[in-house]
Amino acid sequence: MPALLCCQNKKNETALHIAANEGHAEVVRVLLACVEDHNAKEKLTRMMDASGDTALHKAVRSQHLDVVKLLVKEDSEFEFPPNHAQETPLYLAAESGFHDAWIIILESCKKTTYAAGPSNRTPLHAAVIQKHRGLAGVVSDMLAWKKSLVYLPVNMTGRQQFTLQPVKLT
Repeated sequence: MPALLCCQNKKNETALHIAANEGHAEVVRVLLACVEDHNAKEKLTRMMDASGDTALHKAVRSQHLDVVKLLVKEDSEFEFPPNHAQETPLYLAAESGFHDAWIIILESCKKTTYAAGPSNRTPLHAAVIQKHRGLAGVVSDMLAWKKSLVYLPVNMTGRQQFTLQPVKLT
């Protein structure tokens, strides 16, 4: 992999982070095409900036669907874990009402992280709290994908267990 692709600025952002944030889908495509080795490409898409954001976090937060599609397609095995604010790309999509992005993430990512986000909320909680248009569809899509979204992981004596966290729909 060309070393320049992994160079980071003062915020630990790579060129991929910046292109994703700005919605430059063609630049993202070219950057990913420059990396032939699968492991090196995974390394690039999984790099985090100073806030713990991957390029996918940036694309979702900036609502650039074409970039979201490219990044998810490139690394569908990655869990896209939470950033330092405990936000996963799925959580950000649900919270902001970026319906198309969460559908792409839910349908494409084989290991989507749905761990507790800020204030111990799941992506489902975020969608409900924000009261987005089409909320019934959001909840239905999320629960159809994974019913366990209503559960939160709880670490008890080193073992990960799940506990029910009710979602109030009033």
